[in-house]
Amino acid sequence: MEQLGLLDDRAWAEDYVKLRYQRRGWGRERLVAELRNRGIEQELAVSVVGRLVDDEGQEELARSLLKSFLASRDRAGSVGGNPAAGDGVAAARYLARRGFDEDLVARLVEPLLAEQFEDPADPHG
Repeated sequence: MEQLGLLDDRAWAEDYVKLRYQRRGWGRERLVAELRNRGIEQELAVSVVGRLVDDEGQEELARSLLKSFLASRDRAGSVGGNPAAGDGVAAARYLARRGFDEDLVARLVEPLLAEQFEDPADPHG
């Protein structure tokens, strides 16, 4: 059956990753986990995702998703009278659920957290 192209895990995994990465905006970790849940071996899952999803693309996608996420929170109104309250933590959770690695999430969300926990009475930030 494999010779007929009916059982080609690599081709199926590549198609799956392309579709989920482009349409759903999933990060590497989520893509690998989803492939594993569908019976693709770990080594093959990591190889396919690593080949199709580069660092630059991951960061660009995560930034775009973060921007959309924050815009939707702005449209929904303020939280506790402060539009920024909880944005940093919520954004980190959002990106983590989408499968972006911890270091990338921290790098993108750190400015939000710093702003969120800044003491307005402290002139030094």
